[in-house]
Amino acid sequence: MLGKKILRKLLAASLAVGVFTFTPQINDFNFISTAQAAKQVFKPVLTAKDQIQKAINLYNQGNIQEAFKYFDMAIKMDPYMAEAYEVRGDAYLKLGENSQADSEAISAYNKAIDDYNKAVSLDRTNATTYYKKIAVAYYKRGVVHSDNKRYDAAKDDLNKALEFDPTYAPAYFRRGFIYGEVIKYYDVGIVNYYAAIYFEPNNAEYYYWRGKCYQALRQTEKANADFAKAKQLGYKE
Repeated sequence: MLGKKILRKLLAASLAVGVFTFTPQINDFNFISTAQAAKQVFKPVLTAKDQIQKAINLYNQGNIQEAFKYFDMAIKMDPYMAEAYEVRGDAYLKLGENSQADSEAISAYNKAIDDYNKAVSLDRTNATTYYKKIAVAYYKRGVVHSDNKRYDAAKDDLNKALEFDPTYAPAYFRRGFIYGEVIKYYDVGIVNYYAAIYFEPNNAEYYYWRGKCYQALRQTEKANADFAKAKQLGYKE
């Protein structure tokens, strides 16, 4: 009897402060010990951070749809936590990379951009970090457009990527490729390749494609210099 009274007091106190959820099973106390009963009726409430960690674990295990349920629950619990939007944005970014259908990839990148922008609005102190992630999302969406020969849409996305991160070399490279190999504006392509090389000077591919632009312009000496540099850095045709 003493154990039952103590447990009931604990139950009343926990309900008052909202620390635990409670499922009444009082009749079961006659058949199990006080400690066993406590384990059955006391269930710790997950915080928003707990929900995020659970979502990340599920995502890493490949259980993507279930992971997004927990991301959504975390944001519902704490809609002002920038981290929740950031990590859900990261998950959408990864989802876009792994999508087989272009429409699914673009939808995922759109959602990533929205989440990163929301994170910026809630946490200006880390805006630079979020801006870099927004740039990556725009770049990847631009690559999807480029691969499907939607070059105007691709250029728009690459321009947006560079607005958010002017140091992002892959965006310069992809934009240079569109101008140099697709539109045949070789001078514009070269300018973009120069920028890409400035920020990533050891990327062999950048030198090779700049060399192709020089070659198209019959600037043989510069073309050969770029081809040699590309080969030195390990580029293989």
